[in-house]
Amino acid sequence: MSSLSLDFIHNGITLPEILKILKKSMVLTAEKINKSNVKLTESRISLLTGVHRKDVKKIRNLDHFETESTSVYARVISEWTANPKYLNEKGYPAKLPKFGICSFDDLVSSVSKDIRSRTLLDDWKERKIITLDKKDLIKLNLKNYSPSDSDLEMRYFFGENIADHIYASSQNFIDKQNRNFERAVYSSGLTKDSIKKIEDLAIELSMPVLVKINKLAFDLAQNDKKKKEQKYRFKLGSYFLKIETETKNTSVNKNT
Repeated sequence: MSSLSLDFIHNGITLPEILKILKKSMVLTAEKINKSNVKLTESRISLLTGVHRKDVKKIRNLDHFETESTSVYARVISEWTANPKYLNEKGYPAKLPKFGICSFDDLVSSVSKDIRSRTLLDDWKERKIITLDKKDLIKLNLKNYSPSDSDLEMRYFFGENIADHIYASSQNFIDKQNRNFERAVYSSGLTKDSIKKIEDLAIELSMPVLVKINKLAFDLAQNDKKKKEQKYRFKLGSYFLKIETETKNTSVNKNT
């Protein structure tokens, strides 16, 4: 919780605001996990969540919309690394012309009509996510991609990723016979140079895995369009934390 508290304090989010968000989340979640065909009463939700009945009523009367909007930038990357239309003969993201068939403009338009390819091109060139070769073809530098410095985009991924990670972990307590895969390796007592070596290797190994899984998911999703039960989704994530500890000369190596 200290990590979340740090984020709240840094962004000026106080306890009363957090409680409002938590109350709303608990009420909406109680409704979502209700397996009966009968709509839960406000009293029942209050009993399940501990949220006062008048607050339950207020929350249920709010106009809220569930959105499945994903960052356009991330969707373009996903399409470029998975759709055979934008891959080379070796299965890697192909170099794309700016315009025309199977072009960068074609790629961006296939994901969203609300953003101009030129806007994305300029932004990604500045961030070195893409480079132009001598033939003016656009090359993807996947290792340089991460959510932009835009607070909105970073907040979007922060919420999406932490929510799914918490859900995966909590489900392991709820359904012990059908646990989600969750593993971590960690160590302490390291120098800054050692951390850098480990981080570089972690990124080098993780990116190909994410790209390969994304391509497989894309191919399977195309086949599953013809099937009836298209109700499942997944998320595979990878992160690397480096932090300076208070204690020195300690060494712990674990794989959990």
